[in-house]
Amino acid sequence: MRLRHNVGYTIETLTRVANELGNCRSGNGPAERRDSWLRWWSTADAQLRNLFADNDMAASLYVSQEKVRDVNLEALPLGLLNREVDAWVDRFEGVIAELQALQPFIERPGQIVVPDTSAFIEGPYFTELAWQDIAGVASTELVRLIVPILVVEELDDLKRGRGDRVPHRARSVLHRFWELHASGTGPAAEIPGRPVTIEVFGDGQWHVRRPVNDDEIIERATAIAEVTGRDVVLAAADYAMLYRAVATGLKAELVPRPDDDAATGP
Repeated sequence: MRLRHNVGYTIETLTRVANELGNCRSGNGPAERRDSWLRWWSTADAQLRNLFADNDMAASLYVSQEKVRDVNLEALPLGLLNREVDAWVDRFEGVIAELQALQPFIERPGQIVVPDTSAFIEGPYFTELAWQDIAGVASTELVRLIVPILVVEELDDLKRGRGDRVPHRARSVLHRFWELHASGTGPAAEIPGRPVTIEVFGDGQWHVRRPVNDDEIIERATAIAEVTGRDVVLAAADYAMLYRAVATGLKAELVPRPDDDAATGP
């Protein structure tokens, strides 16, 4: 879902659209009920296109409109009309419930930064990193770290790897996530002594992952930008990831490595 307006307005409008659809159950006959449904659709189509930047729901509703418009009024049409009403009321209620569940997530304050796995492994330790510099905001401004669940999974894989530094860092970061209660199911966890919060962003029930992990993390950052209606910064210590992110329209910032020498020239 790509919201054009704040989540409260979107919920209120969808609730009204669903209630108005329920009124289409009444009528003196099939023809009147069909015409009532079509009048409702004409208004609902415009409202859905105003609410969502993507037109998936409006396109699906158009298909239903064609079924209702072409219904055979001589062959028990009420069954089809009732099914279309029931199906769309259920769909609207499902979207409303999803938005209500997301509302606290959407409305949390702070400049959003989505770190990829390299930011946690290659950069300074995440509780000490100057995230305000990465986000491009004042040192006192709140930064909100939103970590895609795939990043957690990649850290889980890295903690089992060979060598000392990378597995140790991955285990430490995961332990600190858990210690901070950065579960993504409750309020955002605060990093002590810093104007920075952190939370894990899980996959939705119907989300289908991209086959390439970097593309998936970028898609999750884009989805966060769309659902919150805010600018999102993708932070990575790998240049390839930065180029991929910028190509999709995201703002991307490099996480410095502790051994980087900023004064080194060509």
